[in-house]
Amino acid sequence: CATKFLNAGGDFSPEYFARITPKEFAEIFSDDNGPIVFPDLETRYQLTRAYGEFFFEMRASPLDGLEDTNASKLPLKIFLEKTVIIPGYREDPLLKKNVLLAMALANRPEHFLKVGPDEEWPPIVDYHLMRLPLRLGLVRLDEYEEQENVSRLWVDEKTENKIRTTVYYTMLSLIAESGKTMAFVDHLLWSGRKYCPEMTEPECLKCIFCDVCEKHTELFQPVFRTTAY
Repeated sequence: CATKFLNAGGDFSPEYFARITPKEFAEIFSDDNGPIVFPDLETRYQLTRAYGEFFFEMRASPLDGLEDTNASKLPLKIFLEKTVIIPGYREDPLLKKNVLLAMALANRPEHFLKVGPDEEWPPIVDYHLMRLPLRLGLVRLDEYEEQENVSRLWVDEKTENKIRTTVYYTMLSLIAESGKTMAFVDHLLWSGRKYCPEMTEPECLKCIFCDVCEKHTELFQPVFRTTAY
């Protein structure tokens, strides 16, 4: 649909996003059956406008400043510091989208972002990376949180932030103690997700963590809707 949108005269410049209409926004996120209905569509639309307005007012493009960033001793650190003021990337204190963007820029053939070999990537904590540590027994909940979690009730921002932040620092400890990279640990947990899914029964015997997992399979990631990750 993005190709169709571009062929129709649309573009992805900050100036365009700064003045994009709801109709044009819906056209971008459409398939053969029409517009895709996202939860919180209005929030996503306003974030897109704010993102465009941010760069348009600064008379800058999202890739401006990368040359100076790459010339620094810690390009990844500088890049993440720069993105925390951008709408759509400033809402999450754990910077999940920011790190994903850095990964995309670093791993494209053009290597837009030149991350140093000694720089450490921070954990990328999303739903699956909360669910797995809870079920493995790496992260504990208090009695009330556990009841709420097992019942799969909607939680508030404070509860979600507590669980997600605890998982974040648990991942940092796991990376430090294992001597493995963030990418290795994240991939391992992503592999475990295959047999420990959200909506169907886990297949514990097929899971790589079977022998070490405490199998708290009744636990779940916090039920919390956000555009931050």
